[in-house]
Amino acid sequence: MGICVAAMSHVDIPGRIGLDEPSCYSRSGPIANLILKPDLIHYGGTIPLGIKSVAGNNTTCVMTLDRGTSFSTPLVSSVTANLWKRMGEDTPRYIIKGMLAHSAKLHHEIDNDYRAYFGWGKPQEADEILYCDENEITVIFEGEIASNREVIHKLPFPIVPSMRLPNGKVKGEFFMTVAYDPPVDPDRAFEYCLVNIEAGLGEVKEDGTFSNKIPAERSGFEYELIGGRYKWSPIKVYHKKISQGLNVEDWKLQIKMMTRDGFIPPQDFKQKFAVILTIKALDDGAQVYNEMVRLMNEYNWEVSNAVAIEPIIRV
Repeated sequence: MGICVAAMSHVDIPGRIGLDEPSCYSRSGPIANLILKPDLIHYGGTIPLGIKSVAGNNTTCVMTLDRGTSFSTPLVSSVTANLWKRMGEDTPRYIIKGMLAHSAKLHHEIDNDYRAYFGWGKPQEADEILYCDENEITVIFEGEIASNREVIHKLPFPIVPSMRLPNGKVKGEFFMTVAYDPPVDPDRAFEYCLVNIEAGLGEVKEDGTFSNKIPAERSGFEYELIGGRYKWSPIKVYHKKISQGLNVEDWKLQIKMMTRDGFIPPQDFKQKFAVILTIKALDDGAQVYNEMVRLMNEYNWEVSNAVAIEPIIRV
């Protein structure tokens, strides 16, 4: 699973380009199957002002200004390596990539019209990715799913008291990332991803059907599902801010799988996946982290810290 990195300007040049705007040489997506590319973006210099670097030969070294995704890509590679080291070298690569995309979305809001240039955005440094403020918590759910007939539910899903209004409605921000490493077939052109995993956070209605709240329900047209919900993409990031309150009492996390027509998984096939979920109160003083940890203990969830000392939780 590779990471495609774009470049953006590290300076503001009035009349030419602004700080954090895409560099003119950096390519945009999406690719043929409407999967989002690039994945991430970082500083790579711009025209006419590049990034300071050292050039030379065996006898002399000079300071020069240069530009390119050859600068932005190593910056993302450094964050990736540090994150992998902090989380443990046994951490699946799809979780690392998911954490990068999740961090970028969490801290770098991008209008959908510009996502083809920025991807999910600019990730934070590794230590910042692994840190939570008291009014939020990030939980990583790991699991595996065996067939299109299997639907995984985690119910009840705890919503902390500090995110509920006096009338019981839920007020807050939700960021959810789905990450997995699917089997692929290079002979299928742009349909090379053979497995699609969808996750939703919502409620079960009286008729027994599941109603997504994050991400919100959309039409069932295939083009919209692919282009707007990144169907068949092994990384999906969703965000919903609920300012007025949402009337859901019992929340459920649902995961389900779909395979390409004609793809017959081996008998022992199990698709591993991760769902990275950040729950954030809109009030800075809310004790979301402590309350969520207490509720997970009450529900007897089997959890562990993603790193030795800081608060990302793996379930």
